[in-house]
Amino acid sequence: MRTMRLLGAGAMGGVMALLGFACGSEEETPPATPAPKQCAAFAAKTGDLKACDGKLERRDIAYDGAGREIGFTYETCGECGLVSAIAYDALGKFAGAKCARCDIEGGCPKGSKPMPSGKCCDGYVSPPGKCEPKCDPAKCLPGNTCVGNQCLLLCDAHRDCTPGVQECAAAIEDDTGRPVQVCRYNGRYATNGGFGEACPFGDGQCVGLACPNGLHCDPQACGGNPAACELDLAACAGRARCNYGKCQGTGDACIFNTCPPEQCTPFRCLGAGEGDADAYCTHHDCQGDADCPAGYSCATTRDPHKICDTNKGNNNFCGKTAEPCIDPKDFGVNGASFFEGALCLLRRTCLKRESCASCATTLDCTAVPDQICAPSGAASACARLCTGDEHCLADETCTPSGKRTCAMAPALECATDADCAPVAKCTQGSCASGAPCAQDADCVAGSCVERSVCLPCSGFCRKEGGGGFCDHCVDDTDCGTPDGKLACVSPATGQSACFDLSFPDTCPSNKDTECPKAPSGLYGECLDQNEQVGPSDQVYHRCYFPCDDKKHTCGCWLNGCSQKK
Repeated sequence: MRTMRLLGAGAMGGVMALLGFACGSEEETPPATPAPKQCAAFAAKTGDLKACDGKLERRDIAYDGAGREIGFTYETCGECGLVSAIAYDALGKFAGAKCARCDIEGGCPKGSKPMPSGKCCDGYVSPPGKCEPKCDPAKCLPGNTCVGNQCLLLCDAHRDCTPGVQECAAAIEDDTGRPVQVCRYNGRYATNGGFGEACPFGDGQCVGLACPNGLHCDPQACGGNPAACELDLAACAGRARCNYGKCQGTGDACIFNTCPPEQCTPFRCLGAGEGDADAYCTHHDCQGDADCPAGYSCATTRDPHKICDTNKGNNNFCGKTAEPCIDPKDFGVNGASFFEGALCLLRRTCLKRESCASCATTLDCTAVPDQICAPSGAASACARLCTGDEHCLADETCTPSGKRTCAMAPALECATDADCAPVAKCTQGSCASGAPCAQDADCVAGSCVERSVCLPCSGFCRKEGGGGFCDHCVDDTDCGTPDGKLACVSPATGQSACFDLSFPDTCPSNKDTECPKAPSGLYGECLDQNEQVGPSDQVYHRCYFPCDDKKHTCGCWLNGCSQKK
């Protein structure tokens, strides 16, 4: 900095001191100032600064009690971002200014940043305004990178992260500005036996408890005094749905309960029965997707309980239970989400987004492998990746998705190959995706490629307005109202489809053409001895899904999307 002092420097200094200015002070953090491109306008507005080849010359003037100029200083201070404030007297005349020294930026040495306290930080200034050591990706564990000054695990999908308490989220890598996806904690309190935990042996492996909003709960928190568990505001900062707590007095970690004790209910195992390797723990009574972890949706499931004073429920189709029936007036007791279906008692449950589940982005579908979010009718739904019809079910076709994705990371949408940057590190000879590798470069997501997905032959997963015979469906509500008889049934092959389990359609001449026609053009099957149905059976000569007698399979689209029976 170059300074020339002319008339009345001492008097000028007195006025400046009264104004509280300290030119070159490192103790004060200057307010925001114009960017360099605004220098000319800034100078014109003040009348006391002028732009000069991208730099500024600052002039400080002092006045006596009569408003007469008694001195000034003339300094060259670099770019206009270094001028921090200008003051005027009661008459609106320029009465002084302060600036940072020419060798500092924003009041701090180059390479460091100012904090709200006025001190300078040589590392990272966190959102609360604290100075932290700067994250170095070289010091992170393999497969991690620096995001928000933290080492976070890179991910391609929600299933790469800790089930229930973490989610794979889009982020920007520190320093490089590269778009990445990393595992972030969602604020849910972690316990064993919660969302996504494997339960091949049934409910006994789902030991957690949760409120209807999906957050874990603990009636025994703080030594049996859950009221003493208060929300940990610091731990929950920035998280909208969080129940980290700490016990009053001791400060011990606890689960902050977000519902009354009677609504704190167990997780349940969802699967095909004992031994199902794909079975997982989940929770009932959600009211919307926000009550479920990322990669799940609040969907409709059947409950085995009988609905009192009806013939609905507690049977082979709905499931069986030894517990008493549930009265409709009690459907919402203690946060329950029961409602009546055509054949069964239904309730809301957090389910992994599998094929045909609704979605907004591909990341929504990544709790299940090899899925992306694709158009389905007027909406979007999760769909399995494919390269040909042989990878799809009998009532599906392999169709271009309309989107481009990274070959080794389908959850990452792309426009060019450059978007498919490395997404993982090579750790012990394997990429995060499971691919073998010798170096990090082997874990590049690959080329940006067109992707095809398996979509229902009808072009939709759910028929708008409700489905009829053999229309694709996801749950019973897609097939009609509680007053109807249609349910969403899974035939031996293909997607689920609507069917009336009262078997109302007859075929007295034992001809398939007497049965309803499916959207595929196939007629339903007239049941007889070919399907091991005899004259004494209640469904003899009644209509079922179309069947292939030679292959002994039934379904709505037996011969592919473009073929007829």
